[in-house]
Amino acid sequence: MKTNRKTHHSGIFRKSLLLLLMIVSFTATFAGDKISLNLKSQAIVVGPEIRLLDVCTVAPNDKNLLQRLDKIVLGRAAPPGEAKEISRSLIKMHLRRVKLYDQLESITGPRSVRVQTAQKDITRVKIEDAVATFISKKLQGPNLEWRFDYLRIAEKIAGPVEDYELKVHLLKAGLDKGHTALEVRVLCDGKTVTRTKVTGILRTFETVAVARDIIDRGNKISSANFLMEKKETTYLPGKPLDLLILEEPLETRVRIPAGKIILQEMITTVPTVRKGETVQLEIKAGTVLLQTEALSQQNGAMNDKIRVWLQDTRKVLKGVVVGKGKVLVEL
Repeated sequence: MKTNRKTHHSGIFRKSLLLLLMIVSFTATFAGDKISLNLKSQAIVVGPEIRLLDVCTVAPNDKNLLQRLDKIVLGRAAPPGEAKEISRSLIKMHLRRVKLYDQLESITGPRSVRVQTAQKDITRVKIEDAVATFISKKLQGPNLEWRFDYLRIAEKIAGPVEDYELKVHLLKAGLDKGHTALEVRVLCDGKTVTRTKVTGILRTFETVAVARDIIDRGNKISSANFLMEKKETTYLPGKPLDLLILEEPLETRVRIPAGKIILQEMITTVPTVRKGETVQLEIKAGTVLLQTEALSQQNGAMNDKIRVWLQDTRKVLKGVVVGKGKVLVEL
């Protein structure tokens, strides 16, 4: 019984030793194999990278060796639809990097490989959709509409075969009305693979206040003086009238023709004290208070500092507007 157990253990030991010798022999044989690369004259890749096995065939056709060589990246692929040259020297450099150059026996075929990147056409419709989405996020308002009249846009551009996204960038600091230049970038794996320029006229349309009739300078303005109409505001030289400020008394600074869009710059608040009018002047010096009349030399709202002219003494004083037709000067 003891003899059979020893014989059994001895058989397992011999089999294990034989297997170990076979593995060592195989490893030594693999390490000693020489690699031969046969370059292709041209190749097509999907991108965004070019791998060694994209540009050549390998001998011996060993599975483990091919897996190792397939991890060698020779560089980024050209933009979709374009080509890039891969030289022998570049391949040798990468073989040295992964410590396989000593096993290289030969490189046959052309001196370089022309590697073209496959493309999938991105149509004008998709470019316009990306531009429209970008502008809509930038221009927001309850009464604001816009239209983009294209001056320059590609009918199609080359895009990657794999999944991609379109991102739009301004070529200026901000999105301006009128002539606008944009750049549409095609991204694959977060990297730009191609781009195209888009230009056009960004037109805006808003519901604005339009003068019903002629409004003379200095007239008070209210909702009875204007109509609300949808107008193009692309080249408007200022900001349209904000209806929220109509809650306070306003008057016109300039003459506004009938049918003209009313701008913020055309109106101002009604001053508490007007230039040229006689005001009640209070002069305070300590506990002494003197009341007299003076001539205002400036328009002024409440708490504004303005100049007044004393007709009797012909002196100019600076005071604070404290009420309708009232100015206080503290000495």
